[in-house]
Amino acid sequence: MDPLHLRSAGTSLVISFNSGEAEIIHWGADLGSTLPDLAILGEPIPHSAIDANVPAGLLPQASSSWRGRPALRGHRLADGVSGLDFSARLRTVTATAEGSSAVVIVQADPDAGLTVSSALTLHDGGLLELRHTLTNDGATPYQLDELATVLPVAPDAVELLDLTGRWCRERHPQRRPIQQGTWVRTGRHGRTGHDSSLLFAAGTTGFGNRHGKVWATHLAWSGNHEQFADSIGDGRTMIGGSELLGPAEVILAPGASYTTPALFAAYSDRGLDGISEAFYSWFRSVPTTCSPQPAAPYRASPVLWCSTPGKRSTSTTTSPP
Repeated sequence: MDPLHLRSAGTSLVISFNSGEAEIIHWGADLGSTLPDLAILGEPIPHSAIDANVPAGLLPQASSSWRGRPALRGHRLADGVSGLDFSARLRTVTATAEGSSAVVIVQADPDAGLTVSSALTLHDGGLLELRHTLTNDGATPYQLDELATVLPVAPDAVELLDLTGRWCRERHPQRRPIQQGTWVRTGRHGRTGHDSSLLFAAGTTGFGNRHGKVWATHLAWSGNHEQFADSIGDGRTMIGGSELLGPAEVILAPGASYTTPALFAAYSDRGLDGISEAFYSWFRSVPTTCSPQPAAPYRASPVLWCSTPGKRSTSTTTSPP
């Protein structure tokens, strides 16, 4: 199957199928209208390792010898026995391009009775949108523990930026070097709390608002969730996120499906401002359902607020009737 190349606003996304599964082998700077030899985008085989290229798949899988965090975790329940089909071997069935900026990839494991459909869209401003849909094709229930959306970042991404905070100091940035292992930000509020990291970014050393290369993701989900960076021993790093499911929260009956929250992602060679530009370009293009309302007279109403404990201040705001 030929590789797929999506391009937009200085960003290229290249998907290879050489291993039998879908693998993003480049997400970053625009490669031009003609792809180079894809061999130069591949990874070398290190010593004392599997004697084959281990794909960092669109859905990283332990069955492909991926030693990092798998995208799909779950197992089948049958005749009172759990733990069946715990390690799927998904392989590409179809890859259907929808114009030059979108693709739907279907991967399946007939033996495990599982199919995953992945929809990727590279919007006009360079913002990538990714979501997966898992379908239980088997004859017995399948308990889903996690289905994550992940993307690879380049080797020169060596620093992480995410956000945390508390009341009155939300969205406080924190940085750390990317090291082997997994850095996870977990939200368990049942919503996005003050400490939620709206953006999860990896970049070159010291990247800032207007300089450095940056790869950033946002998980479009307001419930319990995880965002993470996963770096394995051979130097490859994946960033992504998932809905944080409770024990047995999602058990798919035969024929039932589960769709992940969308992961939005952007690449910039101009620092964080380029990331903001990609997100806002998409946001401003989304049709609104709000219809213009005629101007209405405003009236003043008092608002009480506490400036210090035990003291109350009064201010006045205006609001429509």
